Amino acid sequence: MKFRFHKKYAFLFILSVLLEIAVLIGINDPMAKSSFGGILLVGILYCLIQSFLKIDTLVLVLIVGALAVFAEFSKLNDRIKSHYFHENQVLGKLLGPEFEINQIWSFLIGCSLIYFLEVSNDNSRPTKKKLLNF
Repeated sequence: MKFRFHKKYAFLFILSVLLEIAVLIGINDPMAKSSFGGILLVGILYCLIQSFLKIDTLVLVLIVGALAVFAEFSKLNDRIKSHYFHENQVLGKLLGPEFEINQIWSFLIGCSLIYFLEVSNDNSRPTKKKLLNF
């Protein structure tokens, strides 16, 4: 883990936040809003962390996915739900007011999408494998 500032991820973070705001304002269907919001939330967290820290892609995708799933399951606890989600309007809008299993699926889709986009963007050349070690 190395501290640095990466402009590309900072730009993608700002773009993702603006897109999340547009989804929250523009889409009226609650199912579509929560699905797109979950995918974008994983992307926002990933880009925020990658813009300041250099962490391996797979490790960071797993950390962000675990954080998102933990936040979703924390909605089942009434004390946490009443304290954080009702008093903080922004957090309540981003994460949603109640537990939904579809959010976990959207987090999984978001993590998979980020991982495949990052791996496909890798410019390293694959090593040539020899057939039967010849």
